[in-house]
Amino acid sequence: MMNNIVTDMKAAVNLFKDMRKARREGTGVVIKQCRELPFVKSGPGFYDTPEGCNLNHCGRRIDKAAREAFAALPYEEKRRMCFTPKAGEYVERVDFWRHMLEPVLTAKELRAAMMRLLHLYIHCKRLEMETSDSEMIGGRA
Repeated sequence: MMNNIVTDMKAAVNLFKDMRKARREGTGVVIKQCRELPFVKSGPGFYDTPEGCNLNHCGRRIDKAAREAFAALPYEEKRRMCFTPKAGEYVERVDFWRHMLEPVLTAKELRAAMMRLLHLYIHCKRLEMETSDSEMIGGRA
């Protein structure tokens, strides 16, 4: 924080020096009022989630249905979905997606989506286990 203040002060001093130099040389200095640009806050998107990246490869209809279901979620839930499930949360997460997609997909599409998500979660769990094994071997557990 202190570094930002010092940088801002240096910029202000340099601007003031440039203005005085321009006045001495006879050049006019014009100060214009700037308008503030609105701040755009984009929330977590569907493709920010591990499920979104995987369901994208299941076909347009499944992808669209999952995106619409995700869009209906509150911000806090969307934010939570951006991270892979922790140990013990995998079953809850797959049930969550099944309940979200079941009303809008056919049985065949739902099965394809669930298989894709189960493969994702198996992959995540394996990586989690490999990481914990390597930490125990290295003595950091």
